[in-house]
Amino acid sequence: EVISSVLRILKKKEIME
Repeated sequence: EVISSVLRILKKKEIME
């Protein structure tokens, strides 16, 4: 699902920050 992909990207960004 698209939403799942977006959530995964957001989580990755949070970890990177």
